[in-house]
Amino acid sequence: MLGDEILMALISKDDNMDLDFKLQFHKGSDFKVDCIGIKFTGVTDGEVYKMDGSVMKDSNNLDYDKMLDWMKNFKEGKLENYQRGQPLPKAPTEDGVHVLVGRNFKDVTEEKDALIEFYAPWCGHCKQLAPVYAELATEVKEVPDLVIAKMDATENDPPSQYKVEGYPTIYFKPKGGEPKLFEGARDLAGFKAYLEKNSEMYNSWKSGKATKKGEL
Repeated sequence: MLGDEILMALISKDDNMDLDFKLQFHKGSDFKVDCIGIKFTGVTDGEVYKMDGSVMKDSNNLDYDKMLDWMKNFKEGKLENYQRGQPLPKAPTEDGVHVLVGRNFKDVTEEKDALIEFYAPWCGHCKQLAPVYAELATEVKEVPDLVIAKMDATENDPPSQYKVEGYPTIYFKPKGGEPKLFEGARDLAGFKAYLEKNSEMYNSWKSGKATKKGEL
């Protein structure tokens, strides 16, 4: 019934690992698994649906009927996409840059123009970019509905619209629009030039400043 539509794999690096932590289901036609603890690559749309203890008969055995119910729930869109993420940050910003994790990503960036850096803490290029990015955030902090943000992509799963294949990867998401990969110089002048070309919020703010200056 569901066998022709769903491919499942059970992969164990450690025979002592609990079954409910070994069993994952990935939605997508391109199915490739690379397991180090639990690590999966090649999922077409990046969606992950985690099986928990609800599919277990006991601590060592899966329950067929419960698994079937779980798969039916998936087919009916009743399961929540699992995303790896850190707890909410204690402070919303660091040096003026909004700190994103899986739980607050949508709340911080939705209905705003957002420049988003996906970084790794160990990345040398990311460390070089940090003071420039912080300076940009400081310069545009008065712009309504413009967010300069960053996410540690080694600890949080970026939303599926954001493809991160190296660090730092930067996207611009216009208010009400789809994200697009940032292509420009990664210095203060380059970021500001990009915002002038792509951010309505930034340009509206600049125009307002110029008008007020002309009235003085």
